[in-house]
Amino acid sequence: YIECGFYSIDLHNVAIIKMNPTTSSTIFHFTSIKEQTRSSYKTDDDSFNILKKILSDREILFSKNKRDIIFVKEPISGIKNIEVQMCCFTETPIQFLKNHIEVFGNFGLGFSIDWAIKNGAQNVIYYDNDNPNLFGLVLEDIFGKFFDKEKMEMNTDFLWDHTFAGITENIKYRHERELRFLQNPRAPEIKGIPFTKKDLTHI
Repeated sequence: YIECGFYSIDLHNVAIIKMNPTTSSTIFHFTSIKEQTRSSYKTDDDSFNILKKILSDREILFSKNKRDIIFVKEPISGIKNIEVQMCCFTETPIQFLKNHIEVFGNFGLGFSIDWAIKNGAQNVIYYDNDNPNLFGLVLEDIFGKFFDKEKMEMNTDFLWDHTFAGITENIKYRHERELRFLQNPRAPEIKGIPFTKKDLTHI
């Protein structure tokens, strides 16, 4: 049983689905990154304040991230500095979260996977910019008309950001088992993902 100032949650009443230990019926959002080399590094105080604000507002805001996706290595082809708005989660089962917490901090929220699917979460594609594969060639073929190869920039407002935001370009992060909610570029007034008390499974 958890008292949080904003909510009281009786975890005994949370449905537990018997599952394969490598899959999960819950996804988790953490409010920090503890690696100071990453641009979104936050202290524990910052992370706790963000957690309280999320619970107060009942909304997880999108954050701005940049992507660099290499389609072909030689001659180099791709898109750089793709700026997208997203919310990031992991579907790592709770019993395996120890290493994740060491990177992303001690404060976070758990939600049902049904809530995630209903709100449009998508699994990321783990790609490797150092070793582009057939997927990169397909992307180049699809988007070839929409980007400047010399500048490696898009030249249209085509819905490319929705596509590229679903890619993690460094395959070493595949252990994070990430899902993302992406801001709809046709609805920029929507700044985050709302939730209700019943959507929460863990704090």
